[in-house]
Amino acid sequence: MDYAASTPVDQAVLDIMKSAWQAAGNASSVQNLHGAQAKKKVEDAREKVAYSIGAKPEEIFFTSGATEANNIALLGISQYLKKSGKTHIVSSKTEHACVLGPLEKLKTQGFDMSYSELLPCGMADGPLVLKEITEKTGFVSLQAVNNETGVINPLFEVAEGISGKEILFHSDVTQALGKIPFNVKECGLHMASLSAHKVYGPQGVGALYIREDVQGYISPLLFGGGQEGQIRSGTLPVALIAGFGEACRLAVEEQAVEREKLECYNTLLRNLLDEAGIDYKINGHDYGADSRNWRVPGIMNIHFSGIENEWLLEAIDTVSFSTGSACSAQGDQLSHVLKAMGLDREGASQSVRISFGRFQQKMKSGRSRNLS
Repeated sequence: MDYAASTPVDQAVLDIMKSAWQAAGNASSVQNLHGAQAKKKVEDAREKVAYSIGAKPEEIFFTSGATEANNIALLGISQYLKKSGKTHIVSSKTEHACVLGPLEKLKTQGFDMSYSELLPCGMADGPLVLKEITEKTGFVSLQAVNNETGVINPLFEVAEGISGKEILFHSDVTQALGKIPFNVKECGLHMASLSAHKVYGPQGVGALYIREDVQGYISPLLFGGGQEGQIRSGTLPVALIAGFGEACRLAVEEQAVEREKLECYNTLLRNLLDEAGIDYKINGHDYGADSRNWRVPGIMNIHFSGIENEWLLEAIDTVSFSTGSACSAQGDQLSHVLKAMGLDREGASQSVRISFGRFQQKMKSGRSRNLS
């Protein structure tokens, strides 16, 4: 139950990757047959990734993952922002560490940061984000779905509020892909970061969507052969990219069915906890009538009063779950997301993230004794 950290590779994805691994071509060597075949696999995958988020193929740039994509988006745009005199950036304290890290780096380069206040559920509400906008604001970065709580942020509200203000809008959409209907154009995004291993694809590959009219503003972080439109140099991992493309195709195809399945697991787990008389509280959006519009069912952050999360992880050693984001789980460091939501040290240390997925083993009613 730790699908938010990483997902197993779908068999259909693995089959395509095996075929690509057995080929010998380099996608940059288009002058020969094998290189041309490798290039075709890459471009087929680019089309699939683009389609999954409502983009054009030429707006998709492959990276090693969402961490690199976020770094390119934030650090790669910095020179353009400085030249434009737009050195104020708005974001949220609940962003993933690979967004917060580059933002801290930009602070050392003369940029000013504002972090939006949050609603009690952890949502970066549109009006709260827009309240931070100034005349110097040139960039807003706001994740689509929080990786620790599953809360969905209202990107469209922010996009509408900054429309016409010459402000670039970026989102880490890693946890949104395959979980909710998502379209970069409808959300008004200039850039969006993706990762394959959160959507039943391989680890080690991701992508950055960059809108056509913004691509000229990006300065590369890596230099070499000039692959990916000179935005991301390096030999393209054809098999990984092919697998990513197929994973995105399946994500679109299976999205509606999977969401209903995950909603059932979400409900079942809460019912089992209730039957067992276990005291718990959901950190994140409540379960009211419209809650499905503002949370993904596959990610739950649960506070178990009086129970240390590290102890719980050791006690239930047959089930995998986590205390927070896998990318910031260092030692006894508490979740920065829960801290930003107002939880104290005790509350954060008694909370765990449980996340469901496509190949979830069935939970059976009547086993609440094991949970307790």
